[in-house]
Amino acid sequence: MASQPAIHIHRSNRTEALAEALCQLVAEPLGDPFEPEVVVVQGRGMATWLSMELARRHGVSANTEFVYPRSFVQRALQAMLGQEAVPDEALSEDRLPWAVQAELHALLGDASFERLRRYVSDDPKGRKRHQLADRIATLFDQYLVYRPAMIRAWEQGDDGEVPAAQQWQPLLWRAVTHRFAGRHAAALEEAFLTEAKKRKALSGLPKRLALFGVSSLPPLFVRVFGALASQIETHLFLLSPSPQDWWARDQADPATGTSLITTLGALGADFHHLLHAELDDLGVAVQPHLLFVPPPGDGLLGQLHSEIYELVPDPTASGADGVRPRSDVADQSITIHACHGPMREVEVLHDQLLDLLTREGSELKPHQIVVMMPDVETYAPLVEAVFEREIGTEHYIPYRISDRSVRTDSPVIEAFVRLLELSGSRLPASQVLDLLTQPAIQGRFGFAPGDVEQLTRWVVDSGIRWGIDGDDRSRHDQPEVHQNTWRFGLDRLLLGYGMPTEGLRTFAGVLPYDQLEGTQAELLGCLAELCETLFEQLAKLADARPLSAWTVTLGELLDAMVLQDSDTAWEHEKIRHGLELLAAAAAEAGFDEPVDLAVVRSLLERNLDTAHPERGFMTNGVTVCAMVPMRSIPFQVVCLLGMNDGAFPRSGRPVDFDLIAHGPQGLRPGDRDRRKDDRYIFLEALMAARERLVVTYTGQSIRDNSERPPSVSVSELLDTLCARWDPAESFDGEKERLAALHRQWVVRHPLQGFSPRYFDGSDSRLFSYAEMYRYGAEQLTPERHAVGPFFEQALSSEPSPDRAVPIGELVRFIQDPVAYLMSRRLALHLDIDDLEVADREPVELGFGEQHQLGAAMLSHKLRGVADERSRELARASGGLPLGTLGSCSYADLSEPVDQIAAAVAEWRNDDPQPALAVDARLPSGLRLTGEIGGLWGQGLLHHQFSRVRANRMLGFWVRHLVVCWLG
Repeated sequence: MASQPAIHIHRSNRTEALAEALCQLVAEPLGDPFEPEVVVVQGRGMATWLSMELARRHGVSANTEFVYPRSFVQRALQAMLGQEAVPDEALSEDRLPWAVQAELHALLGDASFERLRRYVSDDPKGRKRHQLADRIATLFDQYLVYRPAMIRAWEQGDDGEVPAAQQWQPLLWRAVTHRFAGRHAAALEEAFLTEAKKRKALSGLPKRLALFGVSSLPPLFVRVFGALASQIETHLFLLSPSPQDWWARDQADPATGTSLITTLGALGADFHHLLHAELDDLGVAVQPHLLFVPPPGDGLLGQLHSEIYELVPDPTASGADGVRPRSDVADQSITIHACHGPMREVEVLHDQLLDLLTREGSELKPHQIVVMMPDVETYAPLVEAVFEREIGTEHYIPYRISDRSVRTDSPVIEAFVRLLELSGSRLPASQVLDLLTQPAIQGRFGFAPGDVEQLTRWVVDSGIRWGIDGDDRSRHDQPEVHQNTWRFGLDRLLLGYGMPTEGLRTFAGVLPYDQLEGTQAELLGCLAELCETLFEQLAKLADARPLSAWTVTLGELLDAMVLQDSDTAWEHEKIRHGLELLAAAAAEAGFDEPVDLAVVRSLLERNLDTAHPERGFMTNGVTVCAMVPMRSIPFQVVCLLGMNDGAFPRSGRPVDFDLIAHGPQGLRPGDRDRRKDDRYIFLEALMAARERLVVTYTGQSIRDNSERPPSVSVSELLDTLCARWDPAESFDGEKERLAALHRQWVVRHPLQGFSPRYFDGSDSRLFSYAEMYRYGAEQLTPERHAVGPFFEQALSSEPSPDRAVPIGELVRFIQDPVAYLMSRRLALHLDIDDLEVADREPVELGFGEQHQLGAAMLSHKLRGVADERSRELARASGGLPLGTLGSCSYADLSEPVDQIAAAVAEWRNDDPQPALAVDARLPSGLRLTGEIGGLWGQGLLHHQFSRVRANRMLGFWVRHLVVCWLG
């Protein structure tokens, strides 16, 4: 009689103990010395840590193969059923959306699909149909793994208890499954379990298998691993917060253990239930190995670990005596920091880590610290900004950011995505200029980063707003007008270089731009080449086409617009590989219909937004990473950043046609629940902290300082602590007790890092190592100190005491002495020219536009240009609003222009005088040089279309005095 198959389950509250057991296991040699040890893990970070542990204990880590659960299940199915029966894409979800989309199109006429037909009725480009197909495909993929029996019943024509409103789902699935000839996870699992009972010899599978630190698995995967136990020595290493059967207890009974186990441990409890239930059904025995280590119990964190370990009931639970110990004010093993926004969170975190690393007697190293956050993409740039500003100083903390998307780390991918976003858009000036800031675009067309300011100036001054040309404007249901389009602006710029004028000649209704210099021709050529290439490539993206054709078209776009060299080759390959995967998935599903670029873009962006395979995890510095399942790797200090209400646990609201969430039987143990997943991640992070747990969240509004709650998980942690401890200070009543505990454990930080509270010692928990903030705080202290001299020593004299001073220099000095000092002696230029890029053609003229247009009209008037011609020149410059609005704006300016012109003409009655050459020595010995124009008769005349300000009057007065002095 064959012996009963068994699976070895190793349980411990310490990941280190599980790792030690794994090391002892792999120390026992397999039959073949070249056969790898196969370890199933849920993340690359755990694989890295295990490799380091194996190397530390054995001296080397080699020939160990780390695989993910889905990959190994695929291998097991192929070994049992054969490669032909289980193709490589059998468990892939990539092909499902295309199969669903194809069949959905054919079935929408059926009465059962009425709701879906109404949803996609107004969908000329097929975008809504693809989005719907994508959601349905995701749901079908979950059915295959979590409800395989339901899928198999549907294929037999048994729709079971499917609600009437969802009867379309079995119909659609039966149509979809024919495209895969029944080779999908649900069917393959049934065949696998049938064959597994025969216990036939298998090839291609290891003799020993270890699953390490797996916090949850779908029921289908559990059955496959359980069935393999009859032929493979299988070990499951599970992290468990307590040696007791906490998952088997009544979770609703508060006397069964700490409330944190109930609120945070539901996922783990469900998995333990599922594991034992499925193994019992398979007839697989469990060989338990208990490796529990009592926590040291030091400090608040250690005591909490101990009470979780012992399942100590809350003092308020039935049967407890209600006596609580006093908390220690000096104990900082758990600290929660409420800040004003993400940036302040990171600054506070940096100071906390710096204090831990540099305090006297500290043996803590940066690699013993992990910083986890729910939203890596928001916080990672802030971490870089705060940590990097200390580089080169004693306050620098080495760090590495893991889990960032490929797109974030790749200039080429970011530039390519920006290009795709321009397709079908109005090509607003700001978006195209933003494209010019991309290094991969600059490298392709020969721009330098410093050229962007000049290019922006040209775009603004030439009147470019949006649209390629008049035809392009008409495609956006706007009048077919050339003015303020990209070709209009480019024509102005190119004509300005090719046929410079004095602002009075136009060509084909376009006024040449007269501010170009000869040395700028190459830069202008680069801009023209980029724009023409962009327009040509975007024209190819307008029409829908099959995925295989999109692979070619988008490859051409990539080659034409984005730099490719040895440094960026991998980024180009990543994009091309993503396109090829889309085309291959569609081909496998038999989908060859044309699709709109928006569909391709959304799928490609989703692929490119996926995270690197945990690159940078467990390096020599602080590990900064996402909060993802099975991050229970032990660290001395665990920091949780961005634990805001609503951000964590993350919401995962199911669609209304989800038969797992809304089916007749409801959720079962092992079903995916995003909030349960996140709560268990929080419990794992709590248990992984060996010495310190540091939590930050946005606890005060940056606008009105109103308090904001933390994450529900943080609140539950606080509730547990408050239920088990009393404050060190005396209190009167429950409300005061809770307030005292919150004041002790939650540190509320000031709005600014330069608050004097960080440096006055009033609260030992508030401190800062930032020297710039210390200086700022000193300026805010009540003690007023005499302001020291701006210059610590006298400036050196100019090299030549009898130097020549141009009149213009003297005027600039008189008009603004401080600015002149800064620019001439300190090389500080404070006149920041902030260009405002407009994306819409002018509708009404702002102050700057009025001044610019009025000055041009005044110049035309004084030069004898007719009003009608002046209006044409204004339109040809792009400065007037379109149509009647432009005529009205011109008319509004005509009156003040006429008044100024009349006054100027009156003063010009006398004959004009030649410019006065100046080369005279002042009494101080300085030579004054230059020339003064604007002389009419016996006077100096200056005119402008703007208010005359005091500093301008000073400039006129200086010139007037020079003219009078020279007679």
